[in-house]
Amino acid sequence: MNNVRKARAGVTLFELMIALVVLVTALFGLLSAILAATSLQQSTREQTLAYNAARKKLEEMRNQTFAEVYARYNADPSDDPGGAGTGPGNTFTVDGLTSPNGQPVGRIVFPEAGAGGGPAGLREDVDDPEMGMPGGRDLNGDGVIDTNAHNADYKLLPVRIVVAYAGLKSGAEIRVNSLVAEK
Repeated sequence: MNNVRKARAGVTLFELMIALVVLVTALFGLLSAILAATSLQQSTREQTLAYNAARKKLEEMRNQTFAEVYARYNADPSDDPGGAGTGPGNTFTVDGLTSPNGQPVGRIVFPEAGAGGGPAGLREDVDDPEMGMPGGRDLNGDGVIDTNAHNADYKLLPVRIVVAYAGLKSGAEIRVNSLVAEK
């Protein structure tokens, strides 16, 4: 009888193994939760940097002389108002973000002539619903959507700011579309 009591009073090897399995499972669960939270925090940080950079670039554009915005921020350095190459151009870097391909992280896109031909430059006939131009948009306010370049006579300026970066999610990108108007 005394031996039975002693056997029941101790912990068996089987009970110890089950306790270890439960403990290890709990630790793995906790570790994976911590890793997921850290990953989410990093991803949110990158996305916030991208959105803030896009908003900052839009505000910078809105603080320029409206008639010069397109010339300053397009890809053609020869039409910069202060002389060739003096404008910021259509690309920019963002501190804290890197590009997946070694190019600048930020890019400014205007409704410009594409595969459809016609004169180069700011165009009303660009079909870009994301930019608020399904089938085009009257940029100079004359009541007609035409195929001419409106680099010098626009009253509305649709713009897309794209920030593409390599982060936890390879190929991450944010796109901010806006309409800059004459004040």
